[in-house]
Amino acid sequence: MVEEFECEFAEFCEAEHCVGVGNGTDALRFALIAAGIQPGDTVVTVPNTFIATTEAISQAGARPDSWMSRSAPTLGCAKAPRIH
Repeated sequence: MVEEFECEFAEFCEAEHCVGVGNGTDALRFALIAAGIQPGDTVVTVPNTFIATTEAISQAGARPDSWMSRSAPTLGCAKAPRIH
């Protein structure tokens, strides 16, 4: 049943593949990994987010950080370690 859904949804989206997941946290984690987030990276998010956002970042091996803890020039700093 799940495999059939994945095939049909991939076709609907005109995508080569589709992966069904059990919850939003898993979807966020897989999206972060697919986007190239690596262990040790810092992912900047909003401070008033649901816990699943920071949990997914942590599960991907990255470190969640609030945009409020950074100044605007720091976000664009080329010297900063992989900030997404």
